[in-house]
Amino acid sequence: MWLHDSPLTGQDNWPAPCDCWEQLGWNIGHSVRVYHEVSSTNDLAKLLAWQVPSGTVIRALRQTAGRGQYGRSWQGGDNCSVLLSVIVTPPPGFRRPVVLTAWATVAVARTIQELCGTTPRLKWPNDLQIGGKKLSGILIESVTCSETKSCIIVGIGLNVRQTAADFAKANLPEATSLWLQGSSVSPDDAARRLITHLNQTYECLIATGGTAIEAAWSEMLALRHIPAIIEFRDQSRIVGVVHNLSFIGVEIMTPTGRIVREAETIVRILPDSATLIP
Repeated sequence: MWLHDSPLTGQDNWPAPCDCWEQLGWNIGHSVRVYHEVSSTNDLAKLLAWQVPSGTVIRALRQTAGRGQYGRSWQGGDNCSVLLSVIVTPPPGFRRPVVLTAWATVAVARTIQELCGTTPRLKWPNDLQIGGKKLSGILIESVTCSETKSCIIVGIGLNVRQTAADFAKANLPEATSLWLQGSSVSPDDAARRLITHLNQTYECLIATGGTAIEAAWSEMLALRHIPAIIEFRDQSRIVGVVHNLSFIGVEIMTPTGRIVREAETIVRILPDSATLIP
């Protein structure tokens, strides 16, 4: 699903940060390293993971070879987006990719709500949209640093200052930004607010066992309670209605009854246009 295991290579090739932020006592964002340009914040985070504490954030003003789910390209330039990766080693009970995706998704959604007054919808598995247009994406990967240490890298991209002309030039007609949604926030301020929400949401996740985060994540699913096609990693599919989404699984109602499948096995959830009323 969202978790990809990657080896650690090229440890001596990372650049020097152009800025550093600190928030003492925070679980997430106690140390933020800002770079002018990197190929990918996730790749740099993997290189640094073996030597920095859990909760360190890597942010870039520009990335040249970023990627999203299934290897899709995610590029950002000229400090017009929030591009960051969190290096985190959660307690054992919270390392499932579905749990970490929910944590990051809820934190990003709360940031968007704060900045432009609109609650985004979740396009499965990890895109946040407003009006059907992508505003943010999340990519979670794992890295093995040594025989005794492994980390999770949570990569987040959030469009901030792009205009309609910027997206047209990049051939991204189905993308939007905070600017296009009426917010004049700068990428720096958006990054700080996002990191604040990541920390607050992580603390809530650990303290409560994830109940509140699970509920908020479930409510954001765009195709919940309407006819949909659910596609799985084994290339099978189910036509039905997603009734409930939880860390345990996805509950799907079909004409023949109730089916529960693990969330990690679902690749896509698409509208079932054949059964939708025009």
